[in-house]
Amino acid sequence: FTPLAVSVGAGGDYATLNDALVHISRFRPVYGIPSIRATITLLTGFVMAEQIICDGVDLSWITITSVDGVVPVTETAITHVAGPVDYGFAVITPVIAAIKGGKYPYINVVFRYDTRLTEGRTGLFAAGAGSVINGFHTGCQNAHEYGCFVFGGGQISADSLSNSDAYLYGTYAKGAGSVIVSGSIYN
Repeated sequence: FTPLAVSVGAGGDYATLNDALVHISRFRPVYGIPSIRATITLLTGFVMAEQIICDGVDLSWITITSVDGVVPVTETAITHVAGPVDYGFAVITPVIAAIKGGKYPYINVVFRYDTRLTEGRTGLFAAGAGSVINGFHTGCQNAHEYGCFVFGGGQISADSLSNSDAYLYGTYAKGAGSVIVSGSIYN
């Protein structure tokens, strides 16, 4: 297989995680061609001030890691409501989402909101059949609504899930959504 590695943050290859994903996704695996695997490393001091929404796209061949143990999230930058029309919620505004069959990169990052002021702010969100978020040690702390919310056939699978300090629920599954954790859950 062909490894591809990039970094995000000050002094890295890309300023934003979205920019790195757009670049790397151009190398997507194709059947019959040797596999490609990619790693995106969030550098020290990186602050998540963007949303990553995998809407029907398969990015599961990419791994996201971080030099820092916890990556801060700027709450005011998380503004896009993911799927209220499609899934019937009032407000779900996630940092990371896999919707409509989307497969998020394998993630080894724990995020933490800098504030908890705005209704609907959620960490990880998977909704719709085939929508998947996989990870090793992942989650989202200090979310206003849910650290992890899974709905309508979506799935979140992790070895360790850290969703502490969520205002409503650390981890919540509804409507045939599933959360599979083989290690510890910190809610």
